[in-house]
Amino acid sequence: MTLFTAPGRRSTKGSTGRSRPTHNLLLHYVICGLIALVMLLPLVFMFAGALKPNAVVLADGGSWRALIPLHPTLDNFTSAWERSNFGRLLLNSLVVCGATVGLGLVVNSMFGYALARLRWTGRNVVLAAVVALIIIPFEALAIPLLLMMTELGWLDTYQAQIVPFIANPFFIYLFCSFFLALPRELGCAGGRSRALADLPQHHRAAVEARVRVGGAGAGDRAGERAVPRPTGTGLRHCRRPVALLAAAR
Repeated sequence: MTLFTAPGRRSTKGSTGRSRPTHNLLLHYVICGLIALVMLLPLVFMFAGALKPNAVVLADGGSWRALIPLHPTLDNFTSAWERSNFGRLLLNSLVVCGATVGLGLVVNSMFGYALARLRWTGRNVVLAAVVALIIIPFEALAIPLLLMMTELGWLDTYQAQIVPFIANPFFIYLFCSFFLALPRELGCAGGRSRALADLPQHHRAAVEARVRVGGAGAGDRAGERAVPRPTGTGLRHCRRPVALLAAAR
């Protein structure tokens, strides 16, 4: 068996096997590029149409000019801002979203901490009720919420869009499972209170609550307390409902 090749001679063994993955990878990129182009075409059409008058959009609809604004204008944006009172709508969105997210982080994190760290009568029952409430869709609550807001006289007000959405059972479950994953030794470090010691550690769960990302960790055993990895997230260590109840005892 030859281990070395003579100078000037080049071994061709395996060259075909190496070129085949390269061709497959190139074909993969071509297919993905075509799919991405098809997906982007409606967005390009929408952006180009926003920079054209309405009559031009309809006239260019069946040609390549539909994707290119030959004479761009901002009249559509100005008209939308003036006719729909867009500034007020933007302010409403900022107020409602800011208040809901800010108050929700405070309330849900405190509730989750109480379920995970404190010991009080009926804690497991409340935790089971929180987990059960996750499966209730909003459609089942829309009409009762409307009737409740009508009785309170909160229709067409900020509080009607903020107060009912502050407490969220999924976010309570998220914070509870995250606090359960933290070692209790952190709460006693330096003689500080448990809440103040755990507070800097829950920012990862807070970010996930803000962006409304859900998930559950796989492979966690009931009662097992996993220490979060520095590069991980609190959501990765979420317990399943049964395991969460077992770990909270």
